[in-house]
Amino acid sequence: MYTFRAGKGCGHWPRQRLQGRRAIPEMMVLNDEIRELISTRAPIRQVKEAAARAGVRTLRESALDLVRQA
Repeated sequence: MYTFRAGKGCGHWPRQRLQGRRAIPEMMVLNDEIRELISTRAPIRQVKEAAARAGVRTLRESALDLVRQA
């Protein structure tokens, strides 16, 4: 269980409402399997499963890792 808190922000960007927030980018490098699934319009579930096998992490996983590190 994690306790979520409001970000403190920093002095570099005063008066910004995004203080204390972090960007969580997502990028998927296409391998041959994923490219083939996309080009044949395979169901998204199959694409997601192939991406997971290729080591792609979801936004949710990346965000939870940031919370765990805090």
